[in-house]
Amino acid sequence: MSLFNLPASVPTVTLHGKYLGPDGRPLRGWIEILAPTPLTYPDAKAFVTGPLVVPLDATGGFAVTLPATDVAGQNPTEWAYWITERLQGMADRKPYAIQLPQSLVDPWLDKLAPSDITTPNYVPVIGAQIYTGTSAPPAALGSNGDVYLQAVASTSTLTVWRNRNWVWTKTADIVSPPGPKGDKGDTGATGAASTVPGPQGPKGDTGPQGIQGIQGPKGDTGPQGPAGQDGTGSGTVTAVNSILPAAGGNVTLAAADVGAIPATAKGAASGVATLDSSSKVTDAQLARPSGTVAIAATGSVGTAANVARGDHTHAGVTSVNGSQGAVTVTPASINAVALSAVGAVSGVAGLDSRGTVVQANMPWVYVYKPSDTTVANNAAVGDDPHLVVSVAANAHYVVEVGYTWTTGGGGFRFSFSAPSGAQMTWNDNNGNGLSTPNGEAVSSASTGVTVLGLLRVGATAGNLVARWGQNTSNANGTVVKAGTYMMLRRVL
Repeated sequence: MSLFNLPASVPTVTLHGKYLGPDGRPLRGWIEILAPTPLTYPDAKAFVTGPLVVPLDATGGFAVTLPATDVAGQNPTEWAYWITERLQGMADRKPYAIQLPQSLVDPWLDKLAPSDITTPNYVPVIGAQIYTGTSAPPAALGSNGDVYLQAVASTSTLTVWRNRNWVWTKTADIVSPPGPKGDKGDTGATGAASTVPGPQGPKGDTGPQGIQGIQGPKGDTGPQGPAGQDGTGSGTVTAVNSILPAAGGNVTLAAADVGAIPATAKGAASGVATLDSSSKVTDAQLARPSGTVAIAATGSVGTAANVARGDHTHAGVTSVNGSQGAVTVTPASINAVALSAVGAVSGVAGLDSRGTVVQANMPWVYVYKPSDTTVANNAAVGDDPHLVVSVAANAHYVVEVGYTWTTGGGGFRFSFSAPSGAQMTWNDNNGNGLSTPNGEAVSSASTGVTVLGLLRVGATAGNLVARWGQNTSNANGTVVKAGTYMMLRRVL
């Protein structure tokens, strides 16, 4: 209950009390509380006067909220409450005075009232006590409202305890900044030399194999070879690349006869891949996750069915692909792709021992942030609006993300979103390693992190999306900066 109907600006203190008989039964009666007459407060615009009768409850106790006795600007400036105890079956004690300063936290009357009525009526109130120690406060130490400061050993932390209703409760940890570096101590005496060698440490594990390097640049074209000798026989040419002429004296060569790939195989199914201006396979030819290039150009020799290869009785060759004289056969002259075009700009891609396009000809795809993105008051990861790359079904990609970020105190949390069924192992330079796309890594100490990983897409194509948010929700936003990037290189 409250004695006064005062503005909220007037500080108050809640007083508690309890009365029990020698056998523990609750006593009955009431407590009379009287303030000076009249009593005024700044800006209250009212006089406070009259006594307050507080009845004891069924437990013999009471609790009443009263104005503090040390309010700045009050009139009178120094005063106390007069307490009269009216208990059934007991003679009334002589009234006594108490003060309720604002520093008291839920005080109890038995700690404030004089037990000897012959002592002076005006009883000074002992304020909260401060104790210190290196361990937790003993339960029997102190009184309600006291404070205990615990110095945690070997740390710069001071733990604050508060006695509330005679129970010690930890309220705060105060961490002091490190002090200045002390002077260098004197050099100690040299210890005796050891006569026993230390044990050899265990052999470390072999590190993982690195990613295959990119193919080197194409070498310079060699010098032109010397002119060949004239042929022999009745015709101008007797044979070309061991291919004999047909009955009409004409030799017809196919791409395979000169170690070339048919021009029709360039970009065709079961053929070879076409390279763009950067010597990389074009996106349109990456739809299949794996495959081989079949060099299967064929041709016919001769035009008469009764002439076979190896017929050395023929009179000689009169033309090659319609040309006569000193004939030079090139891949272009027989509509084929030269071997020098393999791996060259705007040429074709070679295949490795697995029958798949070599890594040097697989393109990098990258995106970057053209502007900053800020997240505040949110500890959950969300999609970045810029770092999104589409991925093909059943394909494998090497993934690299370079984050640059700043934090106002919320830290940084990051992850990925991938198509259904995709698998991904990835790690960062902060020591985090994860085996699923949607696993989350946390970084609160740095403002930059590089992520490397391998994405293996299942039967469902879709997007790989970089996701991030605050490590802990904070009103001061975490900002991922413009220029943060994500790169993917298809390796299968």
